[in-house]
Amino acid sequence: MLSPQRTGLTTASMAPVIIHGSNAQRFQLWAERTGQAEPEDLSNVFPVQWGKHNETFVLDWVERTTQLEITERGRFIRHPMRPQIGCTLDGYRPHDDAVVECKVVSPFSEARTVAGEPGFLDWYAPQVVTQMHCRPAARGWLCVQQGNSAPQMFEIERDEVYEAEVINRLMQFHRAVEMREPPSPPPPAPVPAERWRMVDLDAASQENWIPAIKPHLDVWCSTRATAKAHEQAKADIKLLLPGDIGRANYGTIRIKRSRNGAVTIEEASNRV
Repeated sequence: MLSPQRTGLTTASMAPVIIHGSNAQRFQLWAERTGQAEPEDLSNVFPVQWGKHNETFVLDWVERTTQLEITERGRFIRHPMRPQIGCTLDGYRPHDDAVVECKVVSPFSEARTVAGEPGFLDWYAPQVVTQMHCRPAARGWLCVQQGNSAPQMFEIERDEVYEAEVINRLMQFHRAVEMREPPSPPPPAPVPAERWRMVDLDAASQENWIPAIKPHLDVWCSTRATAKAHEQAKADIKLLLPGDIGRANYGTIRIKRSRNGAVTIEEASNRV
């Protein structure tokens, strides 16, 4: 159930469904918003309650291990220019002017989209973007805790085109609620910006590092099988060497066993 502050608003927590949800998920959200369907009772859904239970601990852990204060926990904010949109912050970090959204997810969850299924970074990026615009804040972090691993911080990269599309789609959905007209199937979901870019080295490019790196990639490829054979031979030598042998010579090759039992193989003055 929405709090009185959030009633009638399109909130950041709805953004993942609006942006990445299926037509059925978006219609269900619309029906709930227009009073034609009851929201799902999540009080007995363990993963949901587990996430709520652990949120404070996870944020406290990040705050303690980074020595960076996380404030404004649970603060509700309306968008400064679009009051139809709002969010409830999990936290805000003054150190880098960043919102922090906390999620406890399955240990098997992928970060990025796989086979058309959005990973947690793509799924929750619209929620963090909406929070950055409501707060407003310069940066946004998704704090993810999986299984029994320590929380990891993933920055949601800023991208004006992507962010504008997220806010635009939230407003379109909100108008569909106000007009009580079912939302139409959306175009493909926008793709969040990534820190690392992908380059096709076979395609034409003006970047001067590409011609320089290609010969080294060719060498790496042509010597890979030899390198694997070399490592396998070294492993076999160590396996076959009797335990009472401390030194062995074969042509220019020297086999040595240290006091702790470690075996090294050398050729002339070069260690292998």
